[in-house]
Amino acid sequence: MGKKLQITLSEDRVILMVCIGIATLFWFFVKMSQTYQTSRTVNALYTLEPDQAFLILPPAEIKAYFSGTGWDLFYSYLTNPNPVIQLDAGDYPSNMVEPTLLKAKIKKVYNDRIEILDTEPRYILLEYQKAAEKKVPVRFVGEVTFANGYNLRSPIEIEPDSVRIRGPYSLIEAINYWETAPCPALNLKTTTELECALKVPETGEIHRFPPKVKVVIPVEAFTQKTLIVPITIKNAKDSVRLSFDHVKVDFVVGMSRFKTLTRSDFEFAVDFENVETYQDNNTLPITPVRIPEGISGLNFVPKSVEFFIVQPPRDTLPASQ
Repeated sequence: MGKKLQITLSEDRVILMVCIGIATLFWFFVKMSQTYQTSRTVNALYTLEPDQAFLILPPAEIKAYFSGTGWDLFYSYLTNPNPVIQLDAGDYPSNMVEPTLLKAKIKKVYNDRIEILDTEPRYILLEYQKAAEKKVPVRFVGEVTFANGYNLRSPIEIEPDSVRIRGPYSLIEAINYWETAPCPALNLKTTTELECALKVPETGEIHRFPPKVKVVIPVEAFTQKTLIVPITIKNAKDSVRLSFDHVKVDFVVGMSRFKTLTRSDFEFAVDFENVETYQDNNTLPITPVRIPEGISGLNFVPKSVEFFIVQPPRDTLPASQ
């Protein structure tokens, strides 16, 4: 008796599951036969004559709003997962893809049973003009920092140092150089090579050839050096003597130039151009006249010097009382 009851309960459960499955399928078919609204992104490709370029880039993506049955929408997703339309600027003499033309273009990539309700943007402006091309220098843009005791050995090198740019005539004419995209190099201790992309144009269709450049940042260790440099006397009308005839010069220099820099590369001077022989103040500032490039942290002492007249001319001596 118990076994017969168990068999009956199992059969009832199977029948229940079959009924639920049939109801689910029926519900699914009913739902898929109903009309729905949805949106999809449509990619847009544009073509121009070879001697033309876009002054303002048209949108690369268009958001399209659709209406159709669940079956039609599902089928469109399966058969065309990445819809693309192609727009030839020559087909639009008014330089505008109007809403009706844009919707018609999108509808061609779908089946006829799907309705295109609207697009975003609703229309597309095609602004272009004659193309021009020229060669411009490249400017490196990027934060460069060095580890303690290191710095640039020589100026940063860019290879190639210039690139060709091509785009609308009015934009190309106003460009005198092209920057790299931000290309940081931090805490450097050795010479470093970077591959830096060129900056993306802010407006218009501007192509860069090549699209990337190599940036070489020469790095070396720096150390302090001290030199004793004689003071030069300029524009002295009389024989003069200085309280100091030299300055002590401290500076920081790269190791590659440490031995080659000598005191002859520097010049410090006192200038008597506007100095009266018997002025009350007999102190003059010491001025750096020639300093080699590529050094930093320059300091020298003393900063001023006293002077004394050795042999003043007789006609300038003060009258005796």
